[in-house]
Amino acid sequence: MATVTETSLRQRLARVEALERGATTPGERAAAARARERLMARIVQLRASDPVARFVAAHVASLGVSPARPAPPARLPTEGQLVAALLRWRAGDWGRDELQLWAERIVDRVVLPTDPEAEGAAVAEVLLQLAMLHRVALQPRDVGAICAFLGDRDWRAWFALVAAASERRYRRG
Repeated sequence: MATVTETSLRQRLARVEALERGATTPGERAAAARARERLMARIVQLRASDPVARFVAAHVASLGVSPARPAPPARLPTEGQLVAALLRWRAGDWGRDELQLWAERIVDRVVLPTDPEAEGAAVAEVLLQLAMLHRVALQPRDVGAICAFLGDRDWRAWFALVAAASERRYRRG
């Protein structure tokens, strides 16, 4: 019997795998793949190192009581919260690694929309790219263009920015 924690991890895993299948950019695919790998590693670790959870699940099953419902997933940050993080990066208050870690933690905890027209899709797209800053060469000078995308949802301009960032990365070597 799966623990509540494992169940919630598996639900997030299914969503991340759906995102990976529907990814439209290399950055999206890579971010989703990394999120999938982290979730799989957490599931394996949970199973291997949680005897208390196994005992509790077995005991609850023997009582014939249904386990508690899983906690709801965390919510995406608002556009304002995302812009605030981006402005901290541009101002130099956060480095690339700090922003990437912030975005990774959020991506690991939230349910990301799969439809580009869904509420939060633009925020999710930016978060996925920020979670991949070690591979996507977005820079603090791109914050204005990122904020413009969040405001106008011009996907064509967004993909042009991501492509330009990728070219910068590969030109650097």
